Amino acid sequence: MDDHAHPLFGASLRADRAEKYLDELHGQLTKWTEEHVNVIGFSLNPETGEPQVTQTAELPMPILYTASAIIGDAVANLRAALDYTVYQLAKAGNGGKHVRGTQFPVEDDEDDFWARVSGLNARTGKRSRRYLRHVPNAAVLRIFQLQPCASVPCRWTKRLIELSNPDKHQNLTGLKSEASINLKFRQGEETDDGMTIRVEGNIELAVEFEDAGDDVFSTLREIHGRVRGVIDVFSPTFERITE
Repeated sequence: MDDHAHPLFGASLRADRAEKYLDELHGQLTKWTEEHVNVIGFSLNPETGEPQVTQTAELPMPILYTASAIIGDAVANLRAALDYTVYQLAKAGNGGKHVRGTQFPVEDDEDDFWARVSGLNARTGKRSRRYLRHVPNAAVLRIFQLQPCASVPCRWTKRLIELSNPDKHQNLTGLKSEASINLKFRQGEETDDGMTIRVEGNIELAVEFEDAGDDVFSTLREIHGRVRGVIDVFSPTFERITE
């Protein structure tokens, strides 16, 4: 049995690519942390005797810009993995024939969601693109559970859409970085003038999304795991194709 023949193999590949981008992002954020260590120093103010923090050089902002670009790539692949899944569900529901215009919907309004199935919003009477045309009913109900408008709102799908919007409009994802510095005194060497005091510091760095203030890496890791979960849930729906 060839795993490549499974209909959701493409979705899995997209999730794999997203994971590679997340590994690259981790390395970029590590580099950003190291740069803080390189340019920030700790000492005693010679006039006041108080501990002080000094910065010897400007932080290289292109590191964060690169991180934003990597985030765009990761998010695009996560969205694509969901879209691939819906396409294959629709194709299976259409007797294996191609279905145009499919997409994984993310809706804040329940009527908007069901319009993705019927093509018509029952409340407004407006026509809507049928992203879920030919998708089997059982799969539609499961997809509904993954909507922000579900009775138990799904937050990670909404967050994924929010994070994909900047890249879709050719903008980098907004990031903010905050450093928390803890200073402590240590006894140094004894001199003719007495005992010297050495100031040491510990830097804790947080990189967050500018729009909501959530941690960049943990947020994307969670969404990646959720997308993987969707693929795993729908995989048994299909019969594997054998040669």
